Amino acid sequence: MSTLDATTTTSNNNDFAMSLDGIVFDCDGVLVDVTESYSATIIQTVKYVLDVLGVEGDVNHTIIDEFKSTGGFNDEIDLTYAAILGIVAANKMSFDVDKYMRKVISNADSTAGMRSVEHYLSNVDGMQDVIKQLDYPDGRANSMVYRTFNELFYGPVLYKEVFGVESSRTNPGLIDSDVVIVNNSVMDALRNKFGSKISMVTGRGYAPAQYTLKHIMNEYFDVSCCKFLEDMPRKYAKPNPLPLTEAINCMRCEKVLYVGDSVEDMLMARGVDSALFCGIASKGTSRYDLFIKGGSTMVLDSVLELPKMLSSKPDVK
Repeated sequence: MSTLDATTTTSNNNDFAMSLDGIVFDCDGVLVDVTESYSATIIQTVKYVLDVLGVEGDVNHTIIDEFKSTGGFNDEIDLTYAAILGIVAANKMSFDVDKYMRKVISNADSTAGMRSVEHYLSNVDGMQDVIKQLDYPDGRANSMVYRTFNELFYGPVLYKEVFGVESSRTNPGLIDSDVVIVNNSVMDALRNKFGSKISMVTGRGYAPAQYTLKHIMNEYFDVSCCKFLEDMPRKYAKPNPLPLTEAINCMRCEKVLYVGDSVEDMLMARGVDSALFCGIASKGTSRYDLFIKGGSTMVLDSVLELPKMLSSKPDVK
């Protein structure tokens, strides 16, 4: 079947829509716009850590998107760490930062992610000392990258709730800049089609997902079948297909649509026989092209288009 998009009439979608008995969502970039929350946290964390290291440089949304396009950086803190290493290495060698960052990204891969960046930069003079100083991810709570990112994102109240310790910062968390995209109308339509067989496999933890989605998560999602990867061991991170498989089995579905916005999401869905993939990306973007080339079943500009595309009723002409 050719890839469907929002211009495809629902009369062409009948067989596809009728084959589905469940739906699974990624959260960030699909249900929630994280441009001013997670992406902003990456930018601010990179700036803070570089200042501590005495290095000039920053990261922008273009570099963030290019890292994510490799398929190995669904975890925003991994991406933050890799960006810091790339900028530090460029400074050490007196290279143009933007040009060198693209070289770093071109040598990253979907299986090793940040470890591929470490490996690529390991022979740059002084980088082993920087890697040891940052101590990520092995140091976790003691890592400057890990703690700074989470303190900036969660804010003091939610940070203490999640991690059980006080934050060193008092400013409100950037999580408050999340913008929920999905609405009751869309979720009502999906519930009419799938009943209770609606879940999530997301890189977020349970607490931040609940904090942002509030009643939408409580009323529409089978939380018992959701997989919150931040709360799980790193080996389950995307694109590992096991969490998606477990969510599908938990809902007792035969065939689901997994809705995501990243290459990792697409790779994860491709690893599960009982899942089809719907990519969320605007036409003309690199991700849209990647989703088309990757054999996605459907590529939409927004999750808001899903009810029309999954309608089992043909258009009346």
